[in-house]
Amino acid sequence: MKSLLNILILITLLNLSLSSCTKKNENTDIEKPYIAVVEPEMDDTLFLSTSPEIHIEFTVTDNTSLHSLHVELRDAANQVYYSFDPSVMGLSSYPFHEHPSPTGLTTTTNMKVVITALDHHDNTETKEISFVVVP
Repeated sequence: MKSLLNILILITLLNLSLSSCTKKNENTDIEKPYIAVVEPEMDDTLFLSTSPEIHIEFTVTDNTSLHSLHVELRDAANQVYYSFDPSVMGLSSYPFHEHPSPTGLTTTTNMKVVITALDHHDNTETKEISFVVVP
């Protein structure tokens, strides 16, 4: 009986030790994903009469692996003109290059691209690039 108790205590201690090691390893990645934006540039003025599209180009990277990516094109009132969630699960790098066409703009409009990247360790990076669109 005494040896059974000792075995149970040993198993419990071993489980506690292993779970604390696992938790430490899970939380060692504190590095956020990195977003390198090519276009649009901050405070650009884009003329839809020249090109009816907004050129959105960037690369997101992570030191381990990405979990999700969300991209939105919004106006100053947060009306969404474009929203996209590309599949990045498990990738360490993802190049994004799209040309959404905002419709219904009749006046000069302040807009922004909002990019949010999340890795598998819940590290999040968000970039907002503000610019002006002239119809």
